[in-house]
Amino acid sequence: EGTELLQIVVKNILNVNSKLADMLLSVLSNLTRSEALVEPIVHQLLQIDAAIYEKFVAAFCKVNYNQEQQTLNYLGPVFSNLSQSSTFRHLIANQKQSRLIQRLLPFINLDTSLIRRGGITGLLKNICFDSSLHEWLLSADVDILPYILLPLAGPEEFDDVTNEQLPLELQFLEADKKREPDVDIRTILLESLAQLGATRNGRNYLRDKGTYEI
Repeated sequence: EGTELLQIVVKNILNVNSKLADMLLSVLSNLTRSEALVEPIVHQLLQIDAAIYEKFVAAFCKVNYNQEQQTLNYLGPVFSNLSQSSTFRHLIANQKQSRLIQRLLPFINLDTSLIRRGGITGLLKNICFDSSLHEWLLSADVDILPYILLPLAGPEEFDDVTNEQLPLELQFLEADKKREPDVDIRTILLESLAQLGATRNGRNYLRDKGTYEI
C-alpha cells in the first residue's frame, strides 16, 4: 500500500497538468518528517523511478512547471526531510553530471517563497552534518559558503582588508541589503556554519573567507 501511495504522489508531482500536486506534496512532506520512515521512502522512490530525484529537482527549478497553478513549493521541505537519510544526501550531493545540489542552492536566497527557502536551507544543514562532504562543499565545484553568508549579511560596511577576504558575492553589498528575516532560517544557516567549522581545515577556511566578520 505504501508503494502504491508513493506512485500516485510521484505521478501527480511530475504531471504538469495535475491539479493535486500541491496537496499530495503536503502528504509526502508529512510522511517524510519521521526519521524512521525516511530511509525506506528514499529507497521506495528509487524503485519507482531510478532518476526520481533528478526529475524532482528539474520540476522544482523550472518556473511554472505545473500548468494548473500548482506551485510545487513543498518539494523544498520534502528535500529537507529526505536529507535525514545518508543515502539521499550522497545521491543529491554526488550527482556530478546533473549537479543537483548546485541547482538547489540558489533557492536559499529566494525572497518570493519562505517555504522553498526554508526547505533548501534545511537540506543544506543536513548535508553539512556529513563531514565527509565538507571538502567538496567548500571547493570551487560547489562553493557553498556564499550561499550561507549572503542571507546573514546586512548593510554594514567593512574596511578594504576585510572586503578582500570575503567571497566576491559578499563584497561591497548595497546599503539597503537586508538580512534573512526569518529567525529559524538564520538559525539553520548558523548551525550549518558550525558544522563546517567542526574540523581545523574547515575553521581555517571560514576564517580566511571573513566568515566571522559577517
